[in-house]
Amino acid sequence: MSSFIHREIAKTTLNGEEIYVCMYVHEEVLVNLSFFKKTDVGFEEMLRHDVPAETGKELVRRVRANDVEKVTPTELKVFNQSLNMYNILLSKEIKGLVSKSVNGMKVEYVGELAGMNYIVSKSDEMKIQQIYMLQKAGVESGFEIGRIPAPFVEMILLDYVHHNKVGEKASYFMVDQNQFFGLKESKSSRIIYVVKIDVFPESVSATKAYMISKKNHYEYTLLPIQESTPQLMSGLQEEGKKIINQFIKEMNMTAQ
Repeated sequence: MSSFIHREIAKTTLNGEEIYVCMYVHEEVLVNLSFFKKTDVGFEEMLRHDVPAETGKELVRRVRANDVEKVTPTELKVFNQSLNMYNILLSKEIKGLVSKSVNGMKVEYVGELAGMNYIVSKSDEMKIQQIYMLQKAGVESGFEIGRIPAPFVEMILLDYVHHNKVGEKASYFMVDQNQFFGLKESKSSRIIYVVKIDVFPESVSATKAYMISKKNHYEYTLLPIQESTPQLMSGLQEEGKKIINQFIKEMNMTAQ
């Protein structure tokens, strides 16, 4: 898990069952929750399709009200070991399921952020990579592919940068049909330029620009660009708009 998100563990008892709460926190803000039921052989994730609505609401209420218990150092160690193994096995399961293709596209990377899994895919014909959220629907239901929730888009881009090399040649990512991001590394390799490009009914426009500063291999900081836009950033925007316009045309032709 990337350094800008950390997890906090607590526990509670509901209907006679001991449940561990995994809270993912970014800058003191809770961004996601996972619940794990303690069993005789370890821990089992409580997937949303397998949990009654009232149970889910009560667990969330307890977390928001801070009506949960602290875990002991020993309990924390045991749970973290179990959770790490669970994530490794889940990642292998995902890679096995999506290694061939997703929506006709080759999967290039499977990542995990704040208890959520995402995939990056690309076709040989198109220059745009696509990012999808991948969620386990239920014990017997397999995985669902969907859009990344808006609050997590930039965090997932940061996580992708954390685990993957971004070169001096620009890379473009589609989050949905109206939202794209362009990334390009500076020659110094200390800064990654980022532009957000939105697709409107009448135009394709760069609506946001910032930089990712790489302090070291594990720490990344967002630097908003306020006064001037570097020449490299301007080129990233213009190239991105051309590529995305072409991408949209190809998508429309495919849909016809």
